[in-house]
Amino acid sequence: MGRPSSRLAAASSPYRIMPSLWCRFDRMWYGHNGKLDGTKTHQPFLCPLDHVFDIDQMLAELDNLEFGPGIGFWAYSFLENPLVTHEVKTSVLKVELCNEHSNGCSGQAMSPSSGFLKLPKNSTENRLITTFDAYKDYKILQFSTAEDAFGGFSDVVCNSHRIF
Repeated sequence: MGRPSSRLAAASSPYRIMPSLWCRFDRMWYGHNGKLDGTKTHQPFLCPLDHVFDIDQMLAELDNLEFGPGIGFWAYSFLENPLVTHEVKTSVLKVELCNEHSNGCSGQAMSPSSGFLKLPKNSTENRLITTFDAYKDYKILQFSTAEDAFGGFSDVVCNSHRIF
């Protein structure tokens, strides 16, 4: 989830919507057995992002040359927010990864208005930019998985940088 989706975001969008996360242990600043005494929390539970990620580090301003461009993020519940417009919520391009040599896996849909795209696994930054340019009217790219989605940056220097 971390590195593959961060690299995808760096190549295709400045933001990503984090997935919902399920926890078995409550996070607290003092040691405990995972479930706080007296709470009625059922386990597993949908947990806040800061139970799993160090949000302060994710928001830290880092050197662009060493770490690449900053990548913003939204919580999994972003699309449930009533302030998010219907236009944004319904402007979703569903991206499914496929083997480049399989039938229909060209990185191009029959028409950009279909709302569905088969994208070859391990697509490079240039391929992502070229492919998604045809779908620039979509507000949200929803990947079936980030695993094996990103094949690297075009700039060799960027490939060596730590991104998330």
